[in-house]
Amino acid sequence: MTMRTRITIGLTLLPWLLADQPPKQLLGHWLSLERTFDGIAETMTFYKDGTVDSSIVYVSDGAYRVEGGELVFLQAQRVKIEFTGLDQLRIGESVMRRQGAAVDVKRPILGEWVGMLDVEGKRREARYLFYPDGRSLFVMPTLQRTGKYTIQGLTMRVEVPDSLVREGEFRIEGDVLTVPGWRARQLPDTPDKYRRY
Repeated sequence: MTMRTRITIGLTLLPWLLADQPPKQLLGHWLSLERTFDGIAETMTFYKDGTVDSSIVYVSDGAYRVEGGELVFLQAQRVKIEFTGLDQLRIGESVMRRQGAAVDVKRPILGEWVGMLDVEGKRREARYLFYPDGRSLFVMPTLQRTGKYTIQGLTMRVEVPDSLVREGEFRIEGDVLTVPGWRARQLPDTPDKYRRY
């Protein structure tokens, strides 16, 4: 990291440091850059009130396109879709609801959609994100725990039930968040990296 980059990051975070509030750039959903060969990863969602959701998730991403009444994914997997309003979409047998405002009314698929799926007899929340460049992201939590986080200066502390504490320096560079690693599986000084989604 160059001195100029450090100064830029410092100036970006300065108003937040003085206000003793979590930086706005931290709030929202983050997906770990590392995942297993079968698509298991971790997400962290930071909220303004100091709570954090830590989830083990199944992740699938790749190209997509819409052809008539079908959604076509990588390897030509096809799923029937039907819009039942601007903010409601049926994908296969699942009803999904739009999160936030429509990105482009001429391309209603774009944006974030959340709904429940039946998986092995259990109802699980699933999230689809469709991007303008033809990429898609599917995220489905298999285990979710809610904890709390605190920040002092550039030090973050994350406490989640049934897990060891994360504590150390954190950084936000563009859409990449670097946080202290879980001490249960890594050396304390080994950080984890996440990308905003």
